[in-house]
Amino acid sequence: MKKILLIVTSFAALACTVNASSIKIVMNHGDTTVDLFDTTPDGTVVSAGTNGSETWNQVSRNGGDGLVFSGKALALSDGTASGATLAVNAGYSAFNASSKTNDDDIMMIAWYGFNDSETMTVSGLSSDFTTSGYSVTIYGDTGFARSMDYTIGGTTKTFDGAVLFDGTFTEGVDFVTFTGLTGTDFTITGGGSGRAAINGLE
Repeated sequence: MKKILLIVTSFAALACTVNASSIKIVMNHGDTTVDLFDTTPDGTVVSAGTNGSETWNQVSRNGGDGLVFSGKALALSDGTASGATLAVNAGYSAFNASSKTNDDDIMMIAWYGFNDSETMTVSGLSSDFTTSGYSVTIYGDTGFARSMDYTIGGTTKTFDGAVLFDGTFTEGVDFVTFTGLTGTDFTITGGGSGRAAINGLE
């Protein structure tokens, strides 16, 4: 799935890790992408709804969250409360074209866009994350050529969202990962040649 999930998709390394705690967030432009998770086969990253065992915190512009909000409670991927919350100050959201063949494709359809004055913040992470440190993986795809920058705590990572997600996740093309984070809160800002897309986050 080629989407910047903001991909807001999970806190744990993309690879296997000793810490099983994980928070996954997916950005939706409308209710359509929420519904699709329950009717398509599982993909390699996303498993949601009735087809999967993971809980994804779904953020929807047209489903009540809007582009600016705070205090959204986040569940762990096992469905239990994490104690963490999400705040978003985005300037834009949109859909990409997709064949919608699996949950990965669906995750990469919709995105929220962030420039250097717009932010996404996760607050209140528990000691399950902070004691040993955690990683944040951001998935992004605007559907057209755009260099996108993401910054957390003074570290910036860039990738080129030049082509639609082709079903294979490639670091630096479909996602970036920040490692070694330990704070109870973190904030993502975006930028580049246009608003940086977040389709999902883990």
